[in-house]
Amino acid sequence: WRLKAAESVYWFNKLGTGETTQLDLERILSNSVLFRSSTNATWLTDKKNFDLRQDLSFYHTINNRTALLYQASAIGVSNPQLQVTDYVALLFYRYRLHKEWLFFEASPQLHFPRDKNYKASPAFSMRLEILFDDKR
Repeated sequence: WRLKAAESVYWFNKLGTGETTQLDLERILSNSVLFRSSTNATWLTDKKNFDLRQDLSFYHTINNRTALLYQASAIGVSNPQLQVTDYVALLFYRYRLHKEWLFFEASPQLHFPRDKNYKASPAFSMRLEILFDDKR
């Protein structure tokens, strides 16, 4: 098992000061699968609230071009009371199209938002990523 902690303090012009605490617990399950539990709390002074998130993730490397992420998340807030505002289940597919600079991503998701009485709300996103770097 590996434990990783991170703390960030920052200031945004419109949002004011804030801080984020993240705690990751990881374990390699096989040569191609990594499990990660990630706990995140963000405080923004203007909101007087913690934004909370818990992710349980499996990172699966299929080959040198293809990777999958399976993730279940609970997202919540601390104020006016501690409550979960959304549950999310997703699959994230990433494929390296060309060398180390062109990638395609697709992600089907199921959200269960509190404001819809936790009824399933599907989503799907796609992205083409191009990395510009003078080393390539």
